[in-house]
Amino acid sequence: MNKKNVLFLLLYLILLALIVEYSFRFYLDKYAKRSFEVINYEFNYTMNINENNFRDDEFTKEKTIKRVFMIGDSMIHGSGVSNEYTIDKFMERNSDYDVWNLAPYGASPIIYYKVAKKFRGYNPDIIVLNVYVDNDIQTKNNAYGKYLSTSVALIRAVNNIRGQYQLGYNKDCQYAWVLDYEGDKFYKDLACKGLINPFYFQRASVGDNEEYYKLLIKRFKEDDTTRKYILKIKEMYKEKPFFLVIHPSKYQVSTESFKELRKIGFVFGNETLSRGLQNSIINWANSKDIEVIDLLPEFKEQNTSLYHLIDGHYNEKGNELASELILKVISEGEI
Repeated sequence: MNKKNVLFLLLYLILLALIVEYSFRFYLDKYAKRSFEVINYEFNYTMNINENNFRDDEFTKEKTIKRVFMIGDSMIHGSGVSNEYTIDKFMERNSDYDVWNLAPYGASPIIYYKVAKKFRGYNPDIIVLNVYVDNDIQTKNNAYGKYLSTSVALIRAVNNIRGQYQLGYNKDCQYAWVLDYEGDKFYKDLACKGLINPFYFQRASVGDNEEYYKLLIKRFKEDDTTRKYILKIKEMYKEKPFFLVIHPSKYQVSTESFKELRKIGFVFGNETLSRGLQNSIINWANSKDIEVIDLLPEFKEQNTSLYHLIDGHYNEKGNELASELILKVISEGEI
C-alpha cells in the first residue's frame, strides 16, 4: 500500500470515528435513559442525569439567584455517592447559590474548555474550575484522544475483545485484559465483574507513585496543554470571578488505603505522597493572577476517611468537606 492510500485510509478512519462520536452523542441527547443503577464493591446508588447528560437538574437560562459553574471531572460528577451527596448539592444546601454540576465522567482540561464554551450563554456569576492532580495533567499527545471519548471507548472495546481472544474466552470476566496484570485474585475477580474500576490495574502499573508524581510535575511545567486550557477558560469568563480548585489524591492525604492498593499492584513508600505538584500549580497560577483553592492542607488535618478505600473518589464526608472549603472562599470573595 503506497503512502497516498495509507493517508486516505487514515483520514477515512478519523472521519468515521467522528461520525460515530456525534451520532452517539445525538442518541444520548434524544433517547438515552436518565437514571442508572451504579453497583460497586464499595457503594450502590441510583444516578440521575439531565437532558444535557450532566448529573444535575435540568438547566435553564432563567435564574433568580446567583449561578455557580462547577466544572470538573468525576470528582465533581460525584462518582461513588448518591445524588444528594455530590459537592454541588452540598454547596446548594448551605448557600443561596444555584450550583451547576458541569462534570462529565472521565473528563480532562480540554473537555473542561469544551464544556465552558458550550454553556457560556447561560450567564454564570462565578466560575469554579476543578483540577484533580492524579489524572488532569495532560500532554499534547493525549489531549485530543480524550476528547474523542466514544472513539476511545470503541478502541477499548476492540482491545477487550482481542484480549478475550488472546487469553481465552472467559464468560466470567468482562475485562479480560485485567487478567494479564499482576495483582491479587480477589481484586481481579471484582474487576472482571465490574465491581471495581478495572483501569486501576493500569493506573497501578506506573510504578513508584512518588516518582510518578515527579513526572507529573515535569509534565505540567514542560507541556503547556493543561495550563493552556485553564487560561482559555479564565479568559472566556474574564468578567467573572474565577477560582481554580486543586483536588488532592488520597495518596497525598492518608496512607490508610496503601495496604489494599498494593494488592492491586500500586507501589508506595511508607509516607503519603508529597505536595510538589500542588506547589507547581499554585506558583504558576499566582503568576497568572488566578485565585487557587488548595484542599490538601485541610484534608490532611482530618481524622476521618474522606475517600473510598479502593475507589479513588471522595466519599460523602470528603464531598462535604470539599464543598465547605470551596464555599468559604467564593463567598468571602463577594464580601
